[in-house]
Amino acid sequence: MPRRPVSLELGMATYIAKKHLLERKEMFPFTLMLEPLELCNLACSGCGRIQEYKDVFDKRLTVEQCLQAAEDCGAPIVNIPGGEPLIHKQIGEIVQGIIDQGRFVYLCTNGILMDRAFEKITAQKRFAFVVHIDGMESVHDQAVDRAGVFKKATAHMREAIARGYRVCTNTTIFRGTQPQEYVDLFVHLKEMGVEGCITSPGFDYASVTDQHQFLARTEAQEAA
Repeated sequence: MPRRPVSLELGMATYIAKKHLLERKEMFPFTLMLEPLELCNLACSGCGRIQEYKDVFDKRLTVEQCLQAAEDCGAPIVNIPGGEPLIHKQIGEIVQGIIDQGRFVYLCTNGILMDRAFEKITAQKRFAFVVHIDGMESVHDQAVDRAGVFKKATAHMREAIARGYRVCTNTTIFRGTQPQEYVDLFVHLKEMGVEGCITSPGFDYASVTDQHQFLARTEAQEAA
């Protein structure tokens, strides 16, 4: 897999040293989780956000609000999850504004709208796509309840990598999926040129009907 930018590691080391040595602080943020909107273009069976956040689907943070939040937090890394942040019409301005503050941006996406982002966000070391991929084609498309998403997302990932973008992935592990599925997936992603892969057990939203799909705490610990 491609190596993370050296500037990221140096930036983090400098930030930590400054907080510890110069400001004498023991607790400080590493990452800001910034959600410009909650709306998503998928309705995954394992995601309770589509129920629990439906009252705020029409709301958006402005560019100014996002930049101020990043400035107030001061963290060197800003993670932009959702919903699907690429739905936000000003996402390019938000991303570039945060980068211009000297921060790194990781933008989470299901990959469907990535091709639109190529015109709004330039490829640079301080920016990375984090594409949600829950397995190989059949497993992933079942997880997101829509056929064809795996092919579209991975096609956009390949194009992004060819264009010089940094691309990472995020995988949610649900009960019932065989371990070999993830072995095959991570081999596939490595061969594609993905920079890094994050994995986590599915968050057990109370509003999701099928609670059996979520790993219990002990199962998640054993999987790790």
